[in-house]
Order: sequence, then C-alpha cells, then structure tokens
Amino acid sequence: PNQGKKVDASVNQGKKAESAPIQGKNADMVQSQDVPKQEAPAKKKSGSKKKGEPGPPDSDSPLYLPYKTLVSTVGSMVFNEGEAQRLIEILSEKAGVIQDTWHKATQKGDPVAILKRQLEEKEKLLAAEHEDAAVAKSKLRELNKELAAEKAKAAAGEAKVKKQLVAREQEITAVQARMQASYREHVKEVQQLQGKIRTLQEQLENGPNTQLARLQQENSILRDALNQATSQVESKQNAELAKLRQELSKVSKELVEKSEAARQEEQQRKALETKTAAFEKQILQLQAAHKESEEALQKRLDEVSRELCRSQSSHASLRADAEKAQEQQQQMAELHSKLQASEAEVKSKREELSGLHGQLKEARAENSQLTERIRSIEALLEAGQARDTQDAQASQVEQQARLKELESQVWCLEKEAAELKEAVEQQKVKNNDLREKNWKAMEALASAERACEEKLRSLIQAKEESEKQLGLTEAQTKEALSALLPSLSSSTPQSYTEWLQELREKGPELLRQPPASTEPSSELASKLREAEEAQSNLQAECDQYRTILAETEGMLKDLQKSVEEEEQVWKAKVSATEEELQKSRVTVKHLEDIVEKLRGELESSEQVREHTSHLEAELEKHMVAASAECQSYAKEVAGLRQLLLESQSQLDIAKSEAQKQSNELA
Repeated sequence: PNQGKKVDASVNQGKKAESAPIQGKNADMVQSQDVPKQEAPAKKKSGSKKKGEPGPPDSDSPLYLPYKTLVSTVGSMVFNEGEAQRLIEILSEKAGVIQDTWHKATQKGDPVAILKRQLEEKEKLLAAEHEDAAVAKSKLRELNKELAAEKAKAAAGEAKVKKQLVAREQEITAVQARMQASYREHVKEVQQLQGKIRTLQEQLENGPNTQLARLQQENSILRDALNQATSQVESKQNAELAKLRQELSKVSKELVEKSEAARQEEQQRKALETKTAAFEKQILQLQAAHKESEEALQKRLDEVSRELCRSQSSHASLRADAEKAQEQQQQMAELHSKLQASEAEVKSKREELSGLHGQLKEARAENSQLTERIRSIEALLEAGQARDTQDAQASQVEQQARLKELESQVWCLEKEAAELKEAVEQQKVKNNDLREKNWKAMEALASAERACEEKLRSLIQAKEESEKQLGLTEAQTKEALSALLPSLSSSTPQSYTEWLQELREKGPELLRQPPASTEPSSELASKLREAEEAQSNLQAECDQYRTILAETEGMLKDLQKSVEEEEQVWKAKVSATEEELQKSRVTVKHLEDIVEKLRGELESSEQVREHTSHLEAELEKHMVAASAECQSYAKEVAGLRQLLLESQSQLDIAKSEAQKQSNELA
C-alpha cells in the first residue's frame, strides 16, 4: 500500500510538471492533493510490462517509479487506441482535482461569478422593489378605502340635509296652510265684527245721543285698530309668504344642483374605479410577465454559466491533452472536432446571450412602460384627489353661505317673534282698554236701567193713583146719578162701562120725564160734566202713561239686547284675541324650536367641518408620504438601471474574454 501511495504521488508530481505553464500559482495546492487511485498504477504497470518486463505482475505490491523514469517509460512506450484512451481518462481524472482547485483559487477574478453575484443583488433589489410596490399599492388601496368612506359619509350628510330640507319644506307648507287658514278665519271674524258693528250702529242710532256718540267713537277706534291689525297681519303674511317662496325656490335649485353634482361625481368615481382596476390588472399582468422573463433569464444565465464552466474545464483538459499528446494525430483530430463543437456551442451560446439581451431590453422597456403607467395613475389619483378636495371646499363654502343665510333667517324670525310679542302685548293692552270701556258701558247701561226702573215705578205709582181717583170718581158719579135717577140703580153689580152704556141707552127716556126740581138737575149736570172731563183727562193720562211705559219697556228691551249683543261681541273678540295670542305663542315656540334646531345643525356642521379638515390634513400627509415613496421608488429604479448597465458592460467584457480565449484555442 505504501508503494501505491508513492506511485500516486509520482503521478501527481508529473501532472504538476505538465500543468505548471498553465496553472502558475496553484502548484502548492496541487501538491497537497493526495487521492488514492488503485487503477492508474495497475494500468501503468500492465502497460509497462507489455513493453519492457515479461515477468508476472504483482498486484499486491505496486511499483514505485520516480517521475522522470515514468515519463521516459511512457514516452518510449507504444500504446494501442484503447490503452491510450484509458491513459487519457486517468490523466483527465487526476487533472479534475487540479482544475477544481484552480477554479476555487481563481474564483475572485471569474466574471461569471461576478455576474452571478450581481444578478443575485439585482434579484434582491427587484424583490425589495416589488415589496415597496406592494406596500405602495396597499397604501393606495387604504387611501381609496378612506376616500370611499369619506364619500359615503358625504353622501350620508347630503341625504340627511335633503331629509332636513324636505322636512323644512313640509313645515313651511304646513305653516303656510295654517297662516292661510288663520287669515281666512280672521277675515271671517272681521266681516262678522263689521256686520255686528253695523247692526249696533243701526240699533244705537235710536238710543241716547251721548251713548251713541261714545259708542260711535269706540266703534271708530275699534275699526281703526282692526284695520291696522288686518293690514299688518296681511303685510306680514305676504312678506313671509314671499320669503318662504323665495327660500323654496332657492332650496329646490340647490337640491337640483347638488343632485346633478353628486351624479357627476358618482359617474367620475365609477370611471376612475374602472380605470384603476384595469390599470391594476395590467400592472399585475406586466409584473407576472416581468417575473417570468426574469426567471427565464436567470435559468438561461445559470445554464450559460454552467456551460461556460464546462467549456472552461473542457478547454483546460484539451489544452493539457494537446500539450501532453502532440504526437498522437488521432487524438488531435478528436480534439479539433471537440474544439469545433465547442466553438459551435459558444456561437449558439452567444446567440442565446444576444437573445437574452433582447429580452432584457424588452423587460426594461416594459419596466419603463410600467413606471410611466404608474406615474400616470398617480397623476390621475392626484388629480382626482385635488378635484375631490376642490369639490369638498366648494361644498363647504356653499354650506357656509347656506348657514349664513339660515342665521340671517333665524335672526329675522327672532325679530318677527319679538314683533309678534310686542303686537300681542299691544293687543293685550287694547283688550284691557276695551274691557274697561265695556265695564264703563255696562255701568252706564246699569245706571240707565236703574233710572228707567225708577221712572217705571213712579209711572206705576201714578197709574195706581190715577186708577184710584178714577174709581172714586166713577163711584161718585154712579152714586150721584143713581140718586138722581133711581131707575138706573140695579141690584146686579155692573162695571162702570156697562153702567155708562145703560145710561146712554136710558138717558133720553129719563130726560123726557119732568124734572122734579131745576136746581138739583143743573148741579147734577155740572157735576156730570166735570166727572166726564175728569174721566177723559184721567183716561188720556192713563193712555199716555201706557204709551210711555210701552216705550220705556221697548227701550229697556232694546238696550238689554244691545248690551247682550255687545257682550257677545266683546266675548267673541276676547276669545279671538286669546286664540290669536295662543297661536302666536305656539308660532313663537315653534320658531324657537326651529332656532334651536338650526343652532344644533350649525354645531353639527362645525363638527363636520372640523372632521373634514382633519381628514384633508391626513390625506395631505398620505399624499406627501406617497410622493416620497414614489421618489424613492424612482431612485431605486434608476439605481437598478445603472446596475443593469454595469452588468451588461461586464457581460460584454466577459464575451470579449471568451472570444479571446476561443481565438487563442483556435
């Protein structure tokens, strides 16, 4: 076994001497290699025995030959084709270890290894770029989601404002209907009051002059107050109706404009979403194609590097074979054929490299197109965001103007409410004055009733006295005539009228009778005349008293009716004023509620404004970060381009070196 090791060392020394002009600095590394090979010394031993030693071989103890003797024996020996091929294989196997060490030693200056490292670095950079692009896409998606959320919030706010506007319109229509109904009722009440006033005037024209003048003055005052109140109410209602109509027209126009703007924004948003989706699909497709092309290029580069290593190893082996076996023509022919094949392979590899360069150029063009598309997409996104911010600012300006208008309307409504309160207070004062006047009129009527009652009592007393006197005179006349004319006296009680009728009937007969004495008859006649005159006077007085009583009773009834009607009129006026006061209070309360709602809306709009400003600041921050990331991405792409150019130049240098080596081999 020791002899076999020595033979292997001698063989390694021979290989070192032969590969010294090629490998140079790797002689020490070759000497350190000690690989046991059992077949090579056996083959060499058999070959040497065929030529020089006819004795039997000793397989257990190989011969130890120095390098010079081995070289001289191998050079002097004659081999057939199989033996020469076997010897070449052994030498090539021995040379493989040396080639491996040579490759390890010269790996620092190997262009293929440098290209591999550069490709690995580029792959890492591309992976980092892909990760950055994915992060940027995720950020863009988040921004799009935030924009969608903000648009949804804006749409919800618009819907809420529309609902509020619809509710306001309904409230305005209800208020208009109430005002119209109250106006109609007021007109009806005014007409009724005017009719009652006319009737009162007609009734009071026949009354006392002082009361008539006073009532006429009060009537004129009331009529002026009613006319002023009706004119004020009509003017206020007309002004409010005009304002409400203007507000309705403005609100309807604003609703139409906002609906059109919202529809246009929705269409633009949908178009942008479709474009962004298409661009994202194109980006994904291009990234996949770019990745596939990079993978294919990497595979091809690996294959080329392997082929280059193989070609280098084959070149080294061929060079060693050419230096060692210059005398063998067959081996030289085989080597020439191998060289031609390797040249053909090198040409094919060059063509493949040119194709790969074309693919790299196409990939670079696609990458540039992708960067341009990404820039265009970013520009579109920035334009869309700028448009959205402009629309938001315009809507904020419109909302601020609308809020100012609402504040002015609220101020006007508060002013009108104050005016209504003042009018109500004035109406209260007028009602109190009217009540005082009514009480005075009632007192005057009560005093007139008392006077009339006193007059009636006195008249009744006078009537009773006159009736008593009439009864006395009737009794006296009846007694006197019955004494004069006993034939007139009757046992049956008769009334004075029946007795007078009987006297008229029997008077001529009684006058035809001869008078008993002239003196008593003349006295009786004079008494009779006096009694008749007194009776006629008393009858006239009674008739006069009856007419006066009837007139006073009629006047009292008329006064009572007028008082009752006046009371009803004033009660109706008081109830109407109280109803108007209640309605005005309700309207004031409703206006106060509207003012509170408007204040709450102002506060909510201020909160929405603050939220929108906060979101705008966040969007601006995100845009700045995205622009910075885009700039860094552009810088990284430029660096990658520079690295690709450097790798291309290194590939060109490697090509030129390979060409030089092929020329040297040729």
